[in-house]
Amino acid sequence: MFITTEGTRHHVIVADVCGERTRVDPSTPVVVMSHGAVADSFASFYFSLHRPLAQIGFTNIMYDRRAHGRTPDAPGTLSLQQASADLAGILDSVGASAPVHLIGNSYGASVVVDFAVHYPNRAASIVLMEGSPPTREWRQYMLDSLVPALDEFDAERNRLLQIGNTTWYGRRAKAAIAMVDQTTLFRDTGASRVVDAGMLTQLTMPILGIYGGASQAGAMERAQHDLGHFSNFELEVIPDVGHLLLFDAAASVRRALTSFYRRHELRLDEHAS
Repeated sequence: MFITTEGTRHHVIVADVCGERTRVDPSTPVVVMSHGAVADSFASFYFSLHRPLAQIGFTNIMYDRRAHGRTPDAPGTLSLQQASADLAGILDSVGASAPVHLIGNSYGASVVVDFAVHYPNRAASIVLMEGSPPTREWRQYMLDSLVPALDEFDAERNRLLQIGNTTWYGRRAKAAIAMVDQTTLFRDTGASRVVDAGMLTQLTMPILGIYGGASQAGAMERAQHDLGHFSNFELEVIPDVGHLLLFDAAASVRRALTSFYRRHELRLDEHAS
């Protein structure tokens, strides 16, 4: 279905073990999934996590953020604060008034942390998958990562464009470069608000970080620096896996999530599994 909030028509699926719904059941725990940036969409969640989480009793909310998937680019901004406002509007539209369990993959991890900080009492737990809080260091990392996509003389950018549609990786890279070229993502990332250490102390709910042991993104190191001293932060490292956890280690991610939620969510319908 499509939900218009903050002036943008978002592609959203609300679904439980029985199928799609238009509103959440207030008696059922809710998971909300926020995907990665540029070449991602909620499809990566739908095909990897939706069914297993529904089977243990969750209603899942999956949605395409602005300029991703089937949510077209729209007048406005691709800033982090806009992403959080969009998420709040989607939750209001489907009747999710109780605290929800947030999962963020890569850039989506920064979205859910921003949301939890700026929309107090709406988060029951947070899962960061290969992502970290949106601090100043995170923002600088994102800008540095996006710069090559804007540089027409960058050798790696041009190599990926030449690969083009011949491989899955080439298609993904080409889509990512096109998005950076054709949207305001770079400018809006630079204008995105950040969180500081004091803001992060508000995050008293259970937090799980899942990372690939072979990832080069640096997300685990940033998350450990920002959250590693929190007693409510748990760390799960999947050995020999890189940044693309949902593609390369979906079974391990599912096991980590199932264990985490069964320890922290008392309303799970155990017989559904």
